[in-house]
Amino acid sequence: MPGDGAPEPIDAALTAEEVLSRLESMAKRGKLPGFERRAADAFRVAQFGIIYDRVLDVRIEPGDRGGSRIRFTSTLLRRSPAVVVIVMLLTLYPGVWLTHSMLGLYFNWYPSAFWVTAAWYIPLTLLAVPVLIRQFRASEAAAAEHGRMTARRIAKELGAGG
Repeated sequence: MPGDGAPEPIDAALTAEEVLSRLESMAKRGKLPGFERRAADAFRVAQFGIIYDRVLDVRIEPGDRGGSRIRFTSTLLRRSPAVVVIVMLLTLYPGVWLTHSMLGLYFNWYPSAFWVTAAWYIPLTLLAVPVLIRQFRASEAAAAEHGRMTARRIAKELGAGG
């Protein structure tokens, strides 16, 4: 659906089988990364972001005036965002503990209460959250642009208009 990073639909004067045949050939030439045939009327291709990649799930439907209508749906691959969140959460407490122990070791004037370090360390760590959000949005924009580029390549290969 447009608005989720997916390109606009493409109308082609070919049947679903002809579309898939041409696109399989395109993928074998290395021009359609991540191509995976899913059914007689569906396939999937890679949609690269800066860090957080997506996939374009594509359905081939009968067109209004014969031929086919090719619709795209963009789906986030959740592994990378999950890894970032898990690493951030799993390193928070060890980071507080390590920082507290090092400050106490090197500076005899540093307070011995653990909560003092946690009181400034945790908010300081959370300052990274807005940066991660900007990184995610930039990745979404890059993935959307890659999706549009992929759709243009598909349209060109099929001799179709967008």
